[in-house]
Amino acid sequence: MTKEQIEAYLQKNDYITLGVTKEELEKDGGARYFELLALLEQNTLYGRKFCGKMHLSFKNFADEELWKSQKAREFVQKLAEKFPCLFFLAEKEQATLKLLTILACANGETQKEDLALDKDKFNSFLQAQLRGIVQMSQKIGFSPEMAQSLMDEVYAYFGI
Repeated sequence: MTKEQIEAYLQKNDYITLGVTKEELEKDGGARYFELLALLEQNTLYGRKFCGKMHLSFKNFADEELWKSQKAREFVQKLAEKFPCLFFLAEKEQATLKLLTILACANGETQKEDLALDKDKFNSFLQAQLRGIVQMSQKIGFSPEMAQSLMDEVYAYFGI
């Protein structure tokens, strides 16, 4: 994807959808999403526009297959390392936080119908993402109260 194509997408849309496919993960590891998020992170106008408006989905994966996919886990882990502002951008009421968290923090064990999270990974991941909310909020000029509100939404989602 060229920079111009990404710019056109960001200008045209009010919501970002990362609809990752198996084929993209196999081909280039979802490179276009990294390019999109890098441009978005650099531009304060896009940061404001897309706060809480990013949706992540994995297309053509069965649920059980997704949780076991090493490529999907690597994609999310790399995404989280490069962009600690994912929770700033992520919608907080649907499946995006769940997907990011499970794929970044699952330890591979199942407990009944759920994958178990590695507590240390989860705590580290959560702290990095909360710092990302604060940093992105400061970068785009949100008030401390707005940043706190975004963090409160994350806390509420996880029942913390």
